[in-house]
Amino acid sequence: MFGAYIMKKCICCNINKTNLEFGIKSSEKDGLNYYCRKCMEIKRKNYENKNPNSVKKINKNYYQKHKQNILKNKKEYRTNNPEKCKEWVLKERYNISLKDYNKLLKNQNNKCKICLKKNKLVVDHDHKTGKVRGLLCNHCNTGIGFLKENLNILKNSIKYLQQ
Repeated sequence: MFGAYIMKKCICCNINKTNLEFGIKSSEKDGLNYYCRKCMEIKRKNYENKNPNSVKKINKNYYQKHKQNILKNKKEYRTNNPEKCKEWVLKERYNISLKDYNKLLKNQNNKCKICLKKNKLVVDHDHKTGKVRGLLCNHCNTGIGFLKENLNILKNSIKYLQQ
């Protein structure tokens, strides 16, 4: 679903739309809601107009009242489900799966692609294209970032260090 567009018909407006125009519903086979985002917004507004003391005000008050518990529950979820959280972050930020990440890790022998040390590795990507280049330790990844991913600056840095 992440690489290609899927066409789906909204059961409310009866119009074929791309998967980007639908909300997520994990219980469905295609992972998408029945209604497009526009129809869902209309349904929500209609509900709020009919029930003025409902969801929106309650949700704001609820969040303020229970903020600490909500944050605690999020932290517990992350602690208890590290693989799911990592999978989600990889998919959201770099459009790769945990399987892809583990394959990169194996291909690099669990070592940073630059310094070849077995430190904790992060995903390095090209900020212009979004393409994943490999896994680097935090020091090497930060270094490339500070040097603006610019080859001329990197070459000048090498010359400087060789003096």
